[in-house]
Amino acid sequence: MESTINYNNDFSAKEPSLGYFYQLRYGLLELLKSDMESVIYIESLDDILLENKDKLSFFQTKYHKNSTINLTDRSTDFWKTMRVWCTNISNGLDIENSNFYLITTEKVSDDSIIFDLKEKKDIKNIIEKLNEISKETTNKTNAKGYSAYNNLGEKQKTILINRIKIIDTSIDFLEIKSQILKQLRMSTYKEVIELLFERLEGWWFANCLLHLQGLKTNISYSEMHTKIIDIAESFQKDNLPIDFPEFIDFSEDELIEKDNLNYVKQLKLINATNRIIKNATSDYYRAYEQKSKWLSNDLINPVELSNYDSILIDNWKPKFDLLLDECDEKTNTTPEELAIIFYKEFYVKNPPQLYIRDKFTSTYMITGSCHMLSDDLKIGWHPEYRKKIGGVNEK
Repeated sequence: MESTINYNNDFSAKEPSLGYFYQLRYGLLELLKSDMESVIYIESLDDILLENKDKLSFFQTKYHKNSTINLTDRSTDFWKTMRVWCTNISNGLDIENSNFYLITTEKVSDDSIIFDLKEKKDIKNIIEKLNEISKETTNKTNAKGYSAYNNLGEKQKTILINRIKIIDTSIDFLEIKSQILKQLRMSTYKEVIELLFERLEGWWFANCLLHLQGLKTNISYSEMHTKIIDIAESFQKDNLPIDFPEFIDFSEDELIEKDNLNYVKQLKLINATNRIIKNATSDYYRAYEQKSKWLSNDLINPVELSNYDSILIDNWKPKFDLLLDECDEKTNTTPEELAIIFYKEFYVKNPPQLYIRDKFTSTYMITGSCHMLSDDLKIGWHPEYRKKIGGVNEK
């Protein structure tokens, strides 16, 4: 039956959600435009607070999908912004070392006092008009903004109005991205600048989340700059970016679902513990997903991946032959016992130091690639793995 639900109703939270993302992306742009001494705060004293030595820059960002709406003298966006700024000033903010920016996708009405404020026309008249508006009692929505403004002295109002900059019909998401790319253009090759942006923004959002949770005091230009260098260096010809740096902690149920995969069967064949299988599974999926992402980003070609597999197979074969020789000797040690010793020695304790690129040295790519090969039965750990799993007799 066809659904009758209207997924585009007026109760949608899309615009507020987009507003948060707009704020974060705009914050990244502002930090990129600053210098090494700068740090940024999100949702502290303002939407965005940029601190550089003794200078403070306050940013209020107002995103609206319908950018044809005008910003007028009694607009809620304007008076909510004034409420934030005026409250901070009343609480002791050093107004003379602060700048205030209202960034809005709306257009300021040409016949409004806010237009005069934007153009800095007759500061005295602007203050008088704002004084009149703020004394109105009919607009309950703006009441707190009016009150905060009226709590300032005339000198404070004059300094504030002189330090406000209104940027209307502001850049949208794509334009912010375009300006960020412009800031990054000297950091890497033009062919991979989009990939640099993608990874930098991912890092930025993750750090903003930590900051908003109170787990990080601020985000500095210095650490962002270091991250940009790290990402850019990963695009060098002797390196590759790391997109899956963290261990994947699969649940027991998720691990059970993978019991039918050959790489798991191979490990169970040598009586590997659940911990060993869990680590192997993390490496397997990280390596698989990483290779897929490199391929989709055109950072590597299938031939290079195939050549890397061949190198790993060539490294495995002579060691596996030694295992076969040990099994041929008549001892009290079972093939399974010899196999688990073989696996632990060469693929857990001392995995082969064979890198897909000279500077990409993450162990998960080595061991994960080996498990991908074991899944295809191109390498194995048990002396009779082909026969027991693939139904092929050993030669």
